[in-house]
Amino acid sequence: MSVTDTTIRRLIAVARTSGADQAIRDDRVRGLELRVQGGSGTASWSVRANVKGGQRVRVDLGEYPALGLAKARQEGEEKKVIARKSIDPRPQPAPRPVLTLKQAVAKFHDDSTKRSRDQEKRRFELHVLGFEKLAERDVATIERKDVARVLAHVRNTKGLPAEANRVRASLSALFNWLIQEGEADHNPVAGTQKATEPSLKRQQEGTARTLSLDELAAIWRAAEADTSVNVSALLRLLLLVPLRRQEWTEARWGEVTTEGERTLLSIPADRMKGKRPHALLLPPTAASILSTMPRVGDAGWIFTDKGNKAFAGWRRAAARISKAADLAAPWTVHDIRRGVATAMGEAGIAESTIGRILAHSPRTMMGVTATYERSQRLDETGAALRRWENVLLASVAKSQVAGNVVPIMKAG
Repeated sequence: MSVTDTTIRRLIAVARTSGADQAIRDDRVRGLELRVQGGSGTASWSVRANVKGGQRVRVDLGEYPALGLAKARQEGEEKKVIARKSIDPRPQPAPRPVLTLKQAVAKFHDDSTKRSRDQEKRRFELHVLGFEKLAERDVATIERKDVARVLAHVRNTKGLPAEANRVRASLSALFNWLIQEGEADHNPVAGTQKATEPSLKRQQEGTARTLSLDELAAIWRAAEADTSVNVSALLRLLLLVPLRRQEWTEARWGEVTTEGERTLLSIPADRMKGKRPHALLLPPTAASILSTMPRVGDAGWIFTDKGNKAFAGWRRAAARISKAADLAAPWTVHDIRRGVATAMGEAGIAESTIGRILAHSPRTMMGVTATYERSQRLDETGAALRRWENVLLASVAKSQVAGNVVPIMKAG
């Protein structure tokens, strides 16, 4: 049918009075069509075009009379030309802004109200963001195989199966949050396996490693000679006061107070595994080590390189110290804690006191030992740490003397 403005106005009138939808196709531009809604009389242009390859699409052009007949014919022809070039002539949605994994972790951290959010963010920094350039990947492109590789790296290469499970839980929480925020469509952690077997390193060793007093002394000597201020201090503090690695690594100056000859370390509940605050009177050597640490930045970290985050170079440091200590078998930082606890027991320190130093759960300690007054606990654990300090430093001195002995050759 020949379409004119007159026929269009008549069609609109029919649609309004009848309440039924109407449509008319143009006889000049093939595929051009005007549709009129019944009742309202709203008229809209569209054109059907064949995209090269066989796909037939309908392209909305605009409403009449804002888009007049002549202009509708012109735009209809233009859309068909575009389609013949194998380009979809329909308006394309604006591409979704790229959200990198690094940006997602930062947003997740800012939105989180969990007390452990700083520890969780640090876990991402240590194990995820630096792995295979994942930090700059669009979260929409991260797949299950990417997550599986991260977990395998933490579990097998780093030998940390328990930490791999924590990384898995953190990644799952992140992607569930992204789904809620409309930033992701699926959780790539789904279907990945939790670590249920001991790490390959532990399977090869057969049993958990317990470092001897001589081995602890060798690690002290290697740490003392290390050029990194953070590594040297942290390892010696772990040997003197066997807290968990992160409990020392993430210590802040605000947690250390000195009154006279007493230096107190007070760790808040949100930094402790058992979610209970922990306080210890530090032995003199530990207090002296802390006093030599430079104050860097305004964040308050004791062990830091640039001041904006806590020290995170354990992997390279452990390899360097292991080589310098020259021990017969591999060891981990956690083995130090186990070895110190064993050596403290061999030195005659009560098991209940060792448990309080290690911040074991009160449920693992019997009777009145779990309900001591705070001052009694501080004095008891402080005395035990000073006793252990003497044992350790005596062993270090003994090993240094032995290392300096040069055999005298008899004259022939």
